[in-house]
Amino acid sequence: MHARNRRCAAFSWLALVALFPAAVAAKKSPSPNIPLVYAPTTAVAEASATPTSEMRGVTAALLITDDRGLADPAVIGNRTGDDDQRVELRATNDVARFVEASLAKQARDWSFVLGDPGEAGVLLVGKITRFMIEETNQAVGATYSAETTLDFELRDRSGKTQASGTYTGDASRYGKKFSGENANEVMSDALAEAFAKALADPTLRAAWGGAPGAAAAGGASAPITPEAALSEIKALMAKGTDESGLQDALRKKTLTRALGADDLAAWKEAGVPESVIRVAASLRVQ
Repeated sequence: MHARNRRCAAFSWLALVALFPAAVAAKKSPSPNIPLVYAPTTAVAEASATPTSEMRGVTAALLITDDRGLADPAVIGNRTGDDDQRVELRATNDVARFVEASLAKQARDWSFVLGDPGEAGVLLVGKITRFMIEETNQAVGATYSAETTLDFELRDRSGKTQASGTYTGDASRYGKKFSGENANEVMSDALAEAFAKALADPTLRAAWGGAPGAAAAGGASAPITPEAALSEIKALMAKGTDESGLQDALRKKTLTRALGADDLAAWKEAGVPESVIRVAASLRVQ
């Protein structure tokens, strides 16, 4: 009798040990890290975003910077889990580079002609001011929503702003819990909507289509010219200042005019790192 009880006890213990990993796995939270992938699910405003023949005749360069002002630029939203605790969602790739590559692809799909900043007739400079994904847990599945806000300036080759505006996009859908795919779908749809609104802006379209591929000047900071800013950066580079230090030095400045395609070509030729050039391109003009 005692031997049988011991066998039963041993069996029960082994069963508990076998179930323990499954119980731990069930409680383990899924990763909040999301590789950003451009995957729009809807054809957004394609008719209004299609370029005119005049616009197709002017090559554009696209530059995007992250202007959300976050301490951690990898944060892209949040989710609520099964325990209703809120968790931050984080991108595993650079948000600004993702948005730039995604919008460049979308522009080409819409038949716009994009090229190198040194050769482009116009610069389309965008700042990301909002990029937010919200995943809300449901009894079955989850709901996803995304909002994005993009500030755009269309500049001629000299850096003069010909058109500007703020454009928003949003999207929502029902999907699977903890799905990076569904999160990317709503964000991609929101980005496409905001971009379509920008490219459909009558003022921007007229300026783009009428751009001759070169032009005059523009406006200001504790104002120094782009040429003076480049000279300062070259001097700092000669002293061995790293990329972060160069970026910090630029962020304290405002310009007499925005960088144009000719300026960008000069900065690139001088060997200025791309990340530093992007900061320069986004500097405030007054």
